[in-house]
Amino acid sequence: MAKLRRVLIVDDEAEIRRLLVDLLSRPGWRIDLASNGQEALDLVHHHDYDVVISDVLMPQLDGMDLLQRVHLIRPKARVILVTGVGTTNWVKQALRLGAFDYVEKPFDLSAFRELVESAIQAKTRGRAKRTAGDGFDPLTSLWTHRHFFEYLAYLRASCRRTNEPLCVLILDIDNFSEINATYGYAAGDEVLMEVTRRVRKVVREVDVVARYGSEEFIVALPATKSSVASRVAQRILAAIRSEPVQVKLAEQRTVTVSIGLAECETGFIETEDELVRRATEALRLAKAQGKDRCVTWRPRDPQDTDAPRADLASVQMLTEQLEDINTRLKQTYLESTRALIAAVEAKDPYTDAHSKTVTLYAEGIARQMNLDAQAVRNIRTAALLHDIGKIGVPDRILTKSGRLTDAEWQVIKRHTVMAVQILEHASFLRAELPIILYHHERWDGTGYPEGLAGERIPLGARILNVADAMDAMFSRRAYKEGYTKERVIEELRKGRGTQFDPQVADAAVAWVLSNPDEIVYPAMRATAQQRVPEPVGVG
Repeated sequence: MAKLRRVLIVDDEAEIRRLLVDLLSRPGWRIDLASNGQEALDLVHHHDYDVVISDVLMPQLDGMDLLQRVHLIRPKARVILVTGVGTTNWVKQALRLGAFDYVEKPFDLSAFRELVESAIQAKTRGRAKRTAGDGFDPLTSLWTHRHFFEYLAYLRASCRRTNEPLCVLILDIDNFSEINATYGYAAGDEVLMEVTRRVRKVVREVDVVARYGSEEFIVALPATKSSVASRVAQRILAAIRSEPVQVKLAEQRTVTVSIGLAECETGFIETEDELVRRATEALRLAKAQGKDRCVTWRPRDPQDTDAPRADLASVQMLTEQLEDINTRLKQTYLESTRALIAAVEAKDPYTDAHSKTVTLYAEGIARQMNLDAQAVRNIRTAALLHDIGKIGVPDRILTKSGRLTDAEWQVIKRHTVMAVQILEHASFLRAELPIILYHHERWDGTGYPEGLAGERIPLGARILNVADAMDAMFSRRAYKEGYTKERVIEELRKGRGTQFDPQVADAAVAWVLSNPDEIVYPAMRATAQQRVPEPVGVG
């Protein structure tokens, strides 16, 4: 009987999904649909697709990101990317990232069907047992240590962006060397495979299990707090000890594991190595406390009389030194990033000094709202960097004088996500990233990239949204002259409760009325660089 072939179609346009279903439907093919990248990723976790056909420009998770994640989860799947806005650079990037092919709309239907059939044939010819060479352990078919860490870096960054926790479990089979010595290495392999089977049966589909060492396993649990992860660990312990494992033809042995748990808390900045180090430390405690248990990592209790006393004066001095280093590091980063900002603004004559001017307005609104000093500094830094993602927008779109097509508008809307992709590796910008990502969300929920509404939008992003709109209104464009102060106030009041947070709009009006000399009109753009002081001590 012929094997069922699975195809996944990912596109945010229902009409395109229907077109491709009609084109590709045939006996022996199962076609699944997803309207965005996140839906697709959930399906890929559950099903082994032969081919994934994905649009490039989509909300939440674009095709390029999806391509990389599909290859981490299903390395044998063939991915075909489809887009209405293509460039040579995009084609090169897609192929470099491992796409089977890259097709621009509109495409020839018969040729596209043949392309999909070729992709399935390539998947079939390439089907082979997973090996360590392609990121999988040949014994257990789990991810290898290296493959796991590549994906853990993505999970950590993703959870940080969405302000969700991330937990890691490290499992070690108790007395495994004794099993090998008593029953032989073949029996040890049977134990490893049985432990793998039981662990995978307990964890969720979204969790990631890998072989970490000779008798160690590691599990990543995204969007999971330590209290929930601890319950998962208890279920793993129970599943493994519940019934003996066959080690020889007529012999069985009860196997147990010890587990160390560590949580990367929301907003907690650390490397993947540090997170795993804490889980490993907890695992050592589990072993020392008698094995067959889970221990959650916690900082040493200062009330523990056996613990060495801290030199508080030295700790305070070191803390102050680290804060100073962090401030100077952030300042250096911002200074080096200014070249990218200048490159963005040089593309469009109408955006000269835009970031500086928006910073002036955003900081003024934040102070008008009596926000604390740290919040003002975060908003200021986010305003300076908010448009850096436009470096990835083609010049012909960014500088187009006429009306943008729907496809071109989708490219423009990607700039907030691209900004975060550029900046997310700078851990000291963790407070600024949500402000940058969501500064085009609207109070009524009709903005982008995620359609957040009301107070679900971070306050800093709501302030930056108003400041950005103010500069657009005061500035001259090809289709309009700069608005007067009175006209801008009128537009701010008109947008209360739809585009703008009402309180932020009111604060902006109050700031404009009380600071008329701070407004940067078109004739003043050349001197705008001097209006905003350098970001010293951004914190």
